[in-house]
Amino acid sequence: MARTFILFAAIATAFLAITACATPARGRGLSTAASNAEAWLTGKTWRLAGYSYAGQFIPLEPGHGTIARVTFNADGTLEGFTGSNAFGGSWRLGKESAASPRAFSATVSNLAKKAAPNETAARFEADLVRELAAARAIKREKDAFRLLDGHGDVLLRFIFSAAGDLY
Repeated sequence: MARTFILFAAIATAFLAITACATPARGRGLSTAASNAEAWLTGKTWRLAGYSYAGQFIPLEPGHGTIARVTFNADGTLEGFTGSNAFGGSWRLGKESAASPRAFSATVSNLAKKAAPNETAARFEADLVRELAAARAIKREKDAFRLLDGHGDVLLRFIFSAAGDLY
């Protein structure tokens, strides 16, 4: 039984590693059907509302805490801000199925090199970028979503942020 579980875990890990590397080519974009199906996620600014630190999820109250945010574009690219630096990258959703949460992967690139104002901000930035890249699933909520690791633990939570809502 234990050997079967270990074999299954190894196969699942290999599958996630392979699919995480398969990101859409810039400019190719998603199909029209995929773009329409993902309208809830794309083209909107999502503000960070919580993150995992040292194994504990830390909620961030609206109007307090961070100005970190991310926007997922319909062409499979993403852009964001850590609070200190802008970044870009790519993202991909797995096919929708009855299973929830849905598979998700992201890569972060083009992180600006401006120094964070202090050590805490630098550590926060590194954690945010690492957790975004470590996400393996997405769970949709009303005007929010959670990014989960391979075990189903919450890494990041984002809430919808209207244009005038950014501080």
